[in-house]
Amino acid sequence: MSTKDLEPRVYEVGYHILPIVGEADLDAEVNLIRDAVTKNGGELIKEGSPRLIDLAYPMTKVIENKKNEFTRGYFGWMKFAVTPDATFAIKEVLDGHANVLRFIMISTVREDTIIGELPLPSEKKEEKKDEGEIDEVKLDKEIDDMVSEE
Repeated sequence: MSTKDLEPRVYEVGYHILPIVGEADLDAEVNLIRDAVTKNGGELIKEGSPRLIDLAYPMTKVIENKKNEFTRGYFGWMKFAVTPDATFAIKEVLDGHANVLRFIMISTVREDTIIGELPLPSEKKEEKKDEGEIDEVKLDKEIDDMVSEE
């Protein structure tokens, strides 16, 4: 059985587009990724529009023979169904896409697996200490006091 005879599977691609791409050109960049999926027989299931985020760590990309470091990027994702052999062609398009900083393609399920939207690391707020939390320093002192009384 060749891979062309296999049934379509569900994949998701997460990508970072370079922050130097203007907001006005962002749709065109996403369309190139979308076209890579549909031209290879893929069925788009769902997608998340890219938004500018702070990256967890600096990433580099060589542009015009010069190594550039980026700390921000437009993060977006697409979920699609396609035959396994088509993933190679999609990966090739993403690898050759000049404005894609980095991407990952994974096999997944059609159903949504996230109950609610999670905040991005740059959107997390400082957590306040819960009044019910144990103060470890105070606890250690109380234990030391009890042990020394014996």
